[in-house]
Amino acid sequence: MLDCLQLAVNKTFERKRRLGQYVVQWDGKAPFAIGDDAPEELKPVLSDSASSGVAEVPPS
Repeated sequence: MLDCLQLAVNKTFERKRRLGQYVVQWDGKAPFAIGDDAPEELKPVLSDSASSGVAEVPPS
């Protein structure tokens, strides 16, 4: 069942990326948005030592 959910999320993220839409994710503390058209107040603030801050779902 987890594999099915991961596949559905990956397909949705890829579709939104191709359409130029942003996605909102949760980092455990607060929501953040990824994408060129994401609202500034939801864009993550990245430090120099931080990675992209994106929790990616591994491919199934």
